[in-house]
Amino acid sequence: MVTYDEGIYIDSSNNCTLTNNTAIDNDEGIYLEDSYYCTLTNNTAIDNADTGIYLYYSNNCTLTGNNASYSEDDEGIYVYSSSYCTLTDNTANGNYDSGIHVEDSYYCTLTGNDACYTEDEYGGIYIDTSDNCTLTGNNASYSEDFAGIRLEYSNNTILTNNTFSYNYESGFEMYYCFNTTMSNNTASHNDWGIWIQDSQGSTLTNNIMSLNDYNFGVWAGNLEDYYNDIDASNLVDSKPIYYWINISDSTFPDDAGTVYAINCSNVTVEDIDFVNNEYGVLFAYTSNSTIDGITASDCEYGYYLYYSDNNTLMNNDVSGNDYGIYFDSSDNNALTGDTASNNTDTGLYLDKSLNNVLTDSTFNRNDEYGIYLYYSDNCNLTGNTANNNVYGISARTSENCTFMENIASNNAVSLIPDEISMDEISINGLGVSGVGYYLYDCPATSFIDNQADNNTYYDLYLSSSENSSVNPLILGDDLAEIDFTSNSSTVEILRTETNVNEFADKTNVNGYISIVSALDSMNMSLFYSDSGMTSSKEATLALYKLNGTEWDELNATVDTSSNTVTVNLTEFGTFALFKDSDTAATTTTTTRSSSGTRASVSQSQNPEIVSQSASLVKRITAGSEMNYDFSDSGTPVLGVSFDAKDDKGLVVAKVQVLSSNPEGVPSPSGRSYQMMSIDVGSEGTISSSSGSADNIQIRFKVSKQWIEENNIDVSTIRMTRYNDGQWGDLPTYQEREEGEYIHFYAETPGFSVFNVVGDEMGETLEQVQTSSPVTGEVEEPVEEEETPDTPGFTALAGVVFVSLVVLTRKK
Repeated sequence: MVTYDEGIYIDSSNNCTLTNNTAIDNDEGIYLEDSYYCTLTNNTAIDNADTGIYLYYSNNCTLTGNNASYSEDDEGIYVYSSSYCTLTDNTANGNYDSGIHVEDSYYCTLTGNDACYTEDEYGGIYIDTSDNCTLTGNNASYSEDFAGIRLEYSNNTILTNNTFSYNYESGFEMYYCFNTTMSNNTASHNDWGIWIQDSQGSTLTNNIMSLNDYNFGVWAGNLEDYYNDIDASNLVDSKPIYYWINISDSTFPDDAGTVYAINCSNVTVEDIDFVNNEYGVLFAYTSNSTIDGITASDCEYGYYLYYSDNNTLMNNDVSGNDYGIYFDSSDNNALTGDTASNNTDTGLYLDKSLNNVLTDSTFNRNDEYGIYLYYSDNCNLTGNTANNNVYGISARTSENCTFMENIASNNAVSLIPDEISMDEISINGLGVSGVGYYLYDCPATSFIDNQADNNTYYDLYLSSSENSSVNPLILGDDLAEIDFTSNSSTVEILRTETNVNEFADKTNVNGYISIVSALDSMNMSLFYSDSGMTSSKEATLALYKLNGTEWDELNATVDTSSNTVTVNLTEFGTFALFKDSDTAATTTTTTRSSSGTRASVSQSQNPEIVSQSASLVKRITAGSEMNYDFSDSGTPVLGVSFDAKDDKGLVVAKVQVLSSNPEGVPSPSGRSYQMMSIDVGSEGTISSSSGSADNIQIRFKVSKQWIEENNIDVSTIRMTRYNDGQWGDLPTYQEREEGEYIHFYAETPGFSVFNVVGDEMGETLEQVQTSSPVTGEVEEPVEEEETPDTPGFTALAGVVFVSLVVLTRKK
C-alpha cells in the first residue's frame, strides 16, 4: 500500500476489506484504483478536500454504512468506470459537488443511501453515462444548487421508493435516457418535482409529486422522445397526470392535474384548473384540437403548443405563470378571448409559428412582453389589449402580419442597472423598454386602428420594416391619429401629457406628440372635445412644432364642425395643439381655410345660451349601422342613429342644450320642454336628402314631473325641427316609461335646431281621423264660402289650423 495525498489508497488489490477506518482532512479520504471485489464498511471519510471515497476502475465493490460527507471541492462518493458496485446505507451529505456520483459504471445498485445538502453541481445522486443501474429507497434532498437525483445518458435505470425533497432545482431530472422505470418515488418541495427531457421509452407509475413549484414536466425536441408510458397513477398535488399518445376524438377528464396530448387529433381540454406544473396543458404534434375555458397559474407555461397546428384556443385564463401562452413551430391556430396577465415573463410568445389568428384577448401586467412574435409570419392580431407590460406588442423578423384595433398602453421601463447610462441603451443592444408597439424587421406589416398611450419610451417603434402601412396609429383616447407607409428607416412615435417647454398664454389641448422619422411625409390628425371649449377659445386653436425651446405655428387645417385638426408632416419633431389660455388677451376671431389660414367657427351655438353640451367621435363607414350613445350625457338626448350610406371618416356628433332661442329662431307652437342643437359633422354631412344616410332617428326622454306640472297631454309630445326658416313637426313615437322619464324617438331627415314640445290638456279640439302624419301642406276643407268679413271667420280659421296641426303628429 502506497500513500500519496489520500487517507487510504488501495491500488490493484482485489478482495480487500476496509472496516471502521477514519480518513479526515486529505485530498481523497479513501481511494481504490484497479481494485476489484473490495468491501468498505462503516468507514468515516469526511472533511476531505476532494472526494471522500473514490472508486476508480474498481468493479464489484460493496460500500455499506460509510460516511463520506463534507468534501470541500468534489463528491462524497465517486464511482468512476467501476461496474457492478453496490452502495447501501451510506451517508454522503454536505459535499460541494454530488453526494454520490456514478460515471461510466454499469449495473450499479444504490439502496438506502442519504445524499443530501450538496452545495454546487449535479446534486445529491448523479448517474452519468451508466446503464442498468438500480436506485431504491435513497434520500436525495436539500441540494442547494441542483437536483436531488440526476440521470444523464444513462439507460435502463430503475428507480423505486426514492425520496427527493427540498432541492433547489429538481427533485429528479433526466436527460437523454432510454427505458427508465420509475415507481413509488416521492418528490416534494423542489423547484421541479420530476423533469424529463429528450428521453424516450420511460415508464412511470405511482410517483407522488406535491408542493413543488412545478410538479412535473416533459420536454423533447422530436416526437419519438415524447413516447413514454406515464399513466394516471402518477399524481401532482393529488391529481392524476394524463399523458395521452396517439389519441383521437376524446375529451380529457376534468380531474386532471396536468395534461399532455402527444400526436393527438380532435381532443379537447375544457374547464379544468391547473396549478404548479411545467405546463397546464402541452400539445405536441397535435392538431384540430381544442383548449377551452381552462385556468392555469403558477406554472412555467399556462399552455404550450409544439408543432401543433389548426387548433382552437378560447376563453382561457392563463395568468400568474412564467409564460401564459407559448406557440413553438405551431401554425394556423385560432386564439380568442384568452387572458394571459401577471406572468413573470410573457403573456403570449410566438416562436416560428405562422398564420395564427389572435383576437379579443388580454395580455396585461406581464413582466416582459404582453405579446411577442419571433420569426412568425402572416399572423393576424385583432382586438387584443397589452397594457402595463414592459413591451406591449413586439414583433421581430415577422413578415406580412396584420395588427388591427389592438391597444398597447401604459407599458413601462424595466429595471436598468445603475452602472448602465441611458446613452448606452440602444434598441438593438441592451434594449429599450416601455414600448407600446415594437416592430423590427417586419416588412409588409398592416397596422390598422391600433391604439397606444402613456408608454414610457415609444408608443410605436418601427424599424427595418419596409412597405408597412400604418393606417392609423391612434394616440391616447382618440386624441390623435398618424398614418404613413414605411421604408427601411426607423420611426419613433410617443405622445406625452407634459413637456418642459412652456408656451406663454397658451393652454395645451391634448398632449404632446414626438416623432422621429426619415420618411418623406406623414398625415396627422388631432381631435379635441367641447369640454371647456368656448367659441372664442376654439377660434384660437392652432398646431405648433417645437423649435429648440420655442413653439412655431404650423400650416394645419382646423375643422370645428368635427373638432379635428389635420396636417401633412414633411418635417418631424415634437408637436402640440394649443388654444389661448384664460389669461390670454382677447383677440378678434379670424378664419382658417383648408390651406391653413384660420376659419370662423361654425356649428357651435353661442356659448352664452349653451347650458350643457356633449360630443362623441365615431368613424363612419358605408353600410354600417351607426349609433351615437348619449344616454350618460345628462342631456335629454339619449342617442342618434342612422344607416350610413357613404364613408365619412371620423365624424363628431354634438348635442348642445340651449337655455334660450338662437338668434333669429322663433319659438315653435306648443309648450317647450327643451330647445337644443344637434349636429353630426358639418352641415349636410349626414342627411337623407344628400343620400348619405337612411333611417335617421333621435332618441330622447321627457320628465314625468314636467308633464304633470304643465298638464301636458302625453299624446301630443313631439320633436320639432327648425329648418329653412320654419318649424316642422317630426314623426314622433313613444317607446316606453323608465323611472321618472318617458322615452321617445323621432325620425328626422337631417340635423339642426330642435325642440321638444307638448300641448296642455284641453288645448286640442276635435281631431279628424287620419292614417298617417301629414308631411306636406294640407288643403283646408271648405263647407261654404266665407270671407274675412263673415262673422266668426277668424275664429273658425284658427280652429281649422289647430286641427290640422294635430293631424300632422305621429304618435
